[in-house]
Amino acid sequence: MIDEPSTIIEDSFQQAWTKVVKTLSKNDWERRNLVVQMKNPGAFDEGLHQNIEEFCRQVSILGPRHIAYTIFPQEFYTRNHSAEHLFNGYNRRNARGRGK
Repeated sequence: MIDEPSTIIEDSFQQAWTKVVKTLSKNDWERRNLVVQMKNPGAFDEGLHQNIEEFCRQVSILGPRHIAYTIFPQEFYTRNHSAEHLFNGYNRRNARGRGK
């Protein structure tokens, strides 16, 4: 079942991740149609980071850094040298966009 759309808007990716985890935990760890927006995705709070890392270890879940690397694959981008090459390489590697 698709949930009604809901949006989480926070300043940093850490704050957004924290809000997402709270939302998921209140919904049996399953939520569809959740849109997350970050006003300043480059912002980083070291103290919050330490708290989040400890929490993730305690409950065995992925932290915001792992999620960010999934959404923004820096290493893959670096190897491809541009957004266009990243897009083409990712889609070719994952057999997307072939029209078959």
